[in-house]
Amino acid sequence: MAYAELATGRLRQFRLRQPEQVRRVVFVCSGNICGSVFGYQVACESGLCVASLGLSTTTGVGSPDAALEAARRNGIELDQHRAVDRGDFNVQPGDLFLVMEVRQGYELRRRLGSRDDVQVCLFGMWCSPAVPHRHDPFSLNSEYFNTCFAGVR
Repeated sequence: MAYAELATGRLRQFRLRQPEQVRRVVFVCSGNICGSVFGYQVACESGLCVASLGLSTTTGVGSPDAALEAARRNGIELDQHRAVDRGDFNVQPGDLFLVMEVRQGYELRRRLGSRDDVQVCLFGMWCSPAVPHRHDPFSLNSEYFNTCFAGVR
């Protein structure tokens, strides 16, 4: 579905419009225990100002074993990470939210309302290969974790 939306131009709203206004990169997924955490750690190691959050999680939850193991295979440690729920997250002017899934982009955009001091983009469009939808690996096998994480580096 995401490729169809991309082809028809419906995802244009999720492209970076004003790069000069970005002050912090915020990685977003549902649980803030797999994909967003891995992206956060990679960006953190690159020296970027970053944060991460989950749209439907419990603050304080750690990453599952499958995510920890896949991240280690890709040279990243997630052991210290604890999830942050959107309700416990402080949005700042200049935030660039990178969502994993198209539906998360729509949901986040709705929750942010008319704020024009932040931007929402699709994280997968910045990966190699670029994909508009990065499925949540949480309920999938370790092979998909590998695929999901490998495209981030």
